[in-house]
Amino acid sequence: MRWTLIPQLLKWVLATAALGLSTSLLANPVSTPHVQAELGSVVASIEPGSSFWVVLHLRMQEGWHTYWHNPGDAGLATAIDWVLPEGFDAGELVWPYPQRIPVGPLMNYGYEGDVSLWTQITAPETLVPGQGLMLRAETTWVVCATICVPEAATLELRLPVLAEKAQEDARWMAMWAQVQPTLPQPASWQSVFSGTQDTFTLWLAAPHVAVTRLAEVTFFPLAYGIIDHAAPQQISVSDQGLRLTVRRGPLDSAGLAHVDGVLVLKELRRGEPHVKAFTIRAVPAQAP
Repeated sequence: MRWTLIPQLLKWVLATAALGLSTSLLANPVSTPHVQAELGSVVASIEPGSSFWVVLHLRMQEGWHTYWHNPGDAGLATAIDWVLPEGFDAGELVWPYPQRIPVGPLMNYGYEGDVSLWTQITAPETLVPGQGLMLRAETTWVVCATICVPEAATLELRLPVLAEKAQEDARWMAMWAQVQPTLPQPASWQSVFSGTQDTFTLWLAAPHVAVTRLAEVTFFPLAYGIIDHAAPQQISVSDQGLRLTVRRGPLDSAGLAHVDGVLVLKELRRGEPHVKAFTIRAVPAQAP
């Protein structure tokens, strides 16, 4: 498959193809051939000057998957272009940690089943209570099984402006609570990296990691090309922390000021798996 040779070209082709899609407009939810997309809010009304979370919820057809911020060897990340009333501000998209999805010789990063992608919206203080406002999300994604299909939808959410504190929307608040454990939290430990001609190594000063309980560790770099996505990640744990080594990707990390990514730790507690995800920013290791 040529995807293994030119993943960046594949991404460009998919993005270009998405422009020509038949888009379902002004609806919520929207059902495409392979995905149901819905826009929701944890609040049922907007309080002037408040910040609140909205969610793009994608439910994929069985056997299909969408992509993370870094899609891996092929694919394209889900994207939202917000069209908001004057004075509103949208934060960065917040992603749950992904899973590794092997497709032939490739390794993709993404989501199967369903995924909730979150954005914090901030309303201006000058809003006048009593009016109704519309939040519009122009969304694009690529959904894949044995083939990949670019899809798109424009989703709308209408909310009233009220002077009092906003009431919670029970359905979306429940989803927000459910997704919390899957949202990576900033790591408190120091992280450094180094690279050779063949490998990329990540050290984490995390002495509290329990060797006896640690079942699996996976590093997902935010940038394409840092590592060979399909290569096994070798882990060693000591009293000083954790070391991860993997075959390097086409991007030379030697000149990088930092490497950002998500580290997913799976522990076994009383035979039950417990997963924690952390955002890390590793800096170059000092030469001895």
